[in-house]
This record gives sequence, structure tokens and C-alpha cells, in this order.
Amino acid sequence: MAGKPSKPYASYPLYAHAGGVWAKKILGKVHYFGPWSDPQGALESYLEKRDYLHGGLEPPTIAESVGELIESFLDHKRAHLATGDITRVTFREYETTCDVIRAHFGKFAALCDTCEVTKHGFYSLRRTFETIATTASVSQAAIDHIMGHARNDMASVYRQQIFDQQLKECADHVRAW
Repeated sequence: MAGKPSKPYASYPLYAHAGGVWAKKILGKVHYFGPWSDPQGALESYLEKRDYLHGGLEPPTIAESVGELIESFLDHKRAHLATGDITRVTFREYETTCDVIRAHFGKFAALCDTCEVTKHGFYSLRRTFETIATTASVSQAAIDHIMGHARNDMASVYRQQIFDQQLKECADHVRAW
């Protein structure tokens, strides 16, 4: 491989990484944004992700919405249908399941619009759930259990179980909000 290219201009925020890509170190971690051959594409990728990265967050994936994720899934299954890997009946079952998911999350999007929650991503959903759940009269352990947060503190290690009623109270409180 030839030597590293120079920056396209002096204020270009990325550097030429030895791996053949444009990169930037953010919060102590190197992030890669695109090949040397496409400095403009790498810059655009950086500009899309920089606020998340500088905030210590993972940038959203390409499929940011449930609708986009469903379409990506169905496109993948259409390819399997075309090659005969799955039957038309199986594909219709996938479509039906996706319609149910789309309808459910469509209601969530409408609720977000009503409540003026502008970011509909899963991070926003989880953050809102955690925030509202902490106002319920349930233990933080129940909230952590629902959120999938594992802790190794003494209280969590010695807890025998979290009762279903606690989980239900927490979920009902958030739904009522």
C-alpha cells in the first residue's frame, strides 16, 4: 500500500489511519469513517455520528426506525423466497407478524408525537421508560430487571427474585403515564 494520503484540507477533522481508512480518536477510542478513496463520504459519516460519539453514545444503526428495520427484514426474506429457501406461506407469516409489530409501534409513534417526544428510537424509548418508571412505587431492582440491567452489588447478588407483581406494577405505571 502506498503512503498515507494528506488531509484534503487543513481543517479536515479526520486523519489517515494506517488501515486505509479515515479515522478520529474520540473519548479515547479510535472510530473509522470510510476509505481513503472517499474522504467526502468519510467526512459525511463523521458528521452524522459525531454528536453521538462525543456524547459517549453509540450512533444509531442504519435502520433507525422500526419501519426501516421491518423493511430490511422483509427484503432479506424476499431474497430467501426468490431462491426457494422459504415458502410463500412462511413469507406471508413473516409479513403478518411484521404488520402486527408495525401497528403496535405505530401507536407508540403517535403517542410520542402527542407527548412531543421527538426522537422515536429505542434509546429514547428506553430512556423515557426508565425516567417514568423511577416515579413508580417499585424498587429500582424491578426497573433494572425490566430494562435488562445487571448489577453485581450485594443487594442484587443476594436478592432471590423479583416478584411478577412488582414488574406488573412498574409496567402499568409507565403505561398509565
